[in-house]
Amino acid sequence: MDRLSEIETSILDDDDGSCRDVNFLQPTWDGVEEFIKRSEKLFREYSSADGEGNSLLEPYWKSVKASVQKTGYVHLSYANSFEIINNVQIFVCSEDDGSPFIELTFFPEDVAVVSNLETVFIGWVGAAKFTLQASEYFCRYENASWTIGDISPGSGVFLASENIST
Repeated sequence: MDRLSEIETSILDDDDGSCRDVNFLQPTWDGVEEFIKRSEKLFREYSSADGEGNSLLEPYWKSVKASVQKTGYVHLSYANSFEIINNVQIFVCSEDDGSPFIELTFFPEDVAVVSNLETVFIGWVGAAKFTLQASEYFCRYENASWTIGDISPGSGVFLASENIST
């Protein structure tokens, strides 16, 4: 099996309900706000909750940083889009140094099955990395014990930006 086929298989793998996570290294707050602003335009339905369970003020992109700093994290859900990922959850929290950490979560059934799925997906996650102003990304099977940056066999990572030639 070639590398691109492995990526497609990992994205669509029906493995009894686990999700796929995309983690970004060193995004900026400006990038996070821009990414959320773009998401609000691309998806027709969305909701939010801060660390205390309260909804964010709309538009979310204007209040996400303050909400994270006040309550520790924000969970955003976006649905009903014609994007490659129809439904996505966005988790934003703050690192110890105050910089943002962001994780995108989706389920295999939320992925549009298109020709060249792997190439379209790589473009989608690359565009997110660019918008977030992040240095790297890791696409992986859900794994609570995963250590960020671990791409070793068995880590669950099926795509990392360092594996993509520019």
